[in-house]
Amino acid sequence: RETNGTYTTAIEGFVDYYTMQHGNTYLYCFSPQYQIGDGLWISITDRQANETHITIRGPKPSQAYVGEGSSVTCAINAPYYDDSFTMLINNVNYTNLNSSTPWLAANFTKSAWIETNGTNTTDI
Repeated sequence: RETNGTYTTAIEGFVDYYTMQHGNTYLYCFSPQYQIGDGLWISITDRQANETHITIRGPKPSQAYVGEGSSVTCAINAPYYDDSFTMLINNVNYTNLNSSTPWLAANFTKSAWIETNGTNTTDI
């Protein structure tokens, strides 16, 4: 039980290695008692066929509530470093946000590193 009196019930698992058979899967979590649900499509890509991919992380619409917070991340994994990689927020580069936007408080920063397999990762 949470400190605010809320009960959390979770169904969890861990996949050691995704295969193409994991792709095109729709996960749906539903509570008949509260008549609420949320879903997620899982798409798996063969990295050998596509060495470059972008990952975007942020709150799902059903989890974005006033007063709550979360991380927001854009990342590119590629064979070579990408100095041009950027993130746009409402079509504005994250480095040029207007002082009146609430996104300025996120203090977005850009970083890059090389994964152990040699992949270059750049994230914001």
